[in-house]
Amino acid sequence: MQVTVGGWYPRTVLHLGEVYKYLSEVKGEGLNTKKLQRLHKDLNLKSVEFCYANIDKVVATTKSNLKIIYTEDGLYEVSKKTQSPKKDEQILNDYLENKFLAAISYLFSRGAPTPKALAEIKVERPIVYSIYDKQHKKHTPPKNLGKPQGKIHSAMLTVHFYPKYIYLVGSNKKAVQEIVGMQIFFREFKSQLSKYLQIHRDIWEKVDKLTAKGDIKGSELGDIYTELTEYEKTILLIRNRLNQMNAYIGTREKLAGSVNLEKSMQDLFQYYFEDLANSLSYIREIWDMTIDYIKQALHGVSSLQSKATGKSIRSIQVIASIGVLASVLRYIGVDEIQSPTTVGIVYFSTLIFAAWLVNWSMKTYYNSKNYSLTTTEFKKL
Repeated sequence: MQVTVGGWYPRTVLHLGEVYKYLSEVKGEGLNTKKLQRLHKDLNLKSVEFCYANIDKVVATTKSNLKIIYTEDGLYEVSKKTQSPKKDEQILNDYLENKFLAAISYLFSRGAPTPKALAEIKVERPIVYSIYDKQHKKHTPPKNLGKPQGKIHSAMLTVHFYPKYIYLVGSNKKAVQEIVGMQIFFREFKSQLSKYLQIHRDIWEKVDKLTAKGDIKGSELGDIYTELTEYEKTILLIRNRLNQMNAYIGTREKLAGSVNLEKSMQDLFQYYFEDLANSLSYIREIWDMTIDYIKQALHGVSSLQSKATGKSIRSIQVIASIGVLASVLRYIGVDEIQSPTTVGIVYFSTLIFAAWLVNWSMKTYYNSKNYSLTTTEFKKL
């Protein structure tokens, strides 16, 4: 039996070259050399190889006999042949999260950041058990995998599905290995779309709470604008990632077509890829709505800020007018310029205090004044 844990994140052949260079030569552009070396040492690698195929990949093995596969489209797997799958499952999960992904995350730490809302979501990696057995249809999975969710089978393989596990039994070694990667891709792709859907709901609800207040104080406008700007940054980053995902469906679909499976299984996988494409299209439309909603909210708050600022400027004009008036009155009542006197100093101080008091009063008034956000601009799309 072989147990595999893995995941997928959109990458390109350029990233694959960086991974190979790091794993084989311990090099990473613009990164701290000592940290690269420390993380590489934790990987405990024995060999690294670049493999050219239908989809290029880097294959590495560790001194503890773990096998690592990293493909040009960002699929990664860590696997081990085992007689104790549950025990080795924990070993693989620990290695993947705390060693391999720690190193890869640092390797790709420069450039566009991962949105905080996405980084905070807990990830549960799919775990695949794979066995070579010509009598795969008669093979019974162990009962400690949870509640079965269904299965598919063909002349050469059977795939059992569980909430956390994928149990794959087949008579063709190459086909089984390809299906392992394909199933991880399916799970991870859907998992990412589910995360984006959840983030959309969370952000929409938060914006709803901000805009549904109706009347808010002028002093709150700045904080609301800052919060909306953070949401906008998050959704624009995720929108760009969603736009990248469509190409990977086509790549994986072509790869599935090259696996020697009978027509019924090929048709089933074709349906899976169409389902992914439809789900992605749905999420992208929802995300476009979210972007429009945020932009409308920002426009509305910005307009209110401009309105409040205009009133503050008028308050400054009032203060300036008072100063000019006081100067004119003093000029009219004095025949010549005199040296500073106690009365003059008190008069000047009183004038400054009066100006400050007027400014403070008007600023406090406009900050405490309620502004209406219940306009047609904030209706849901």
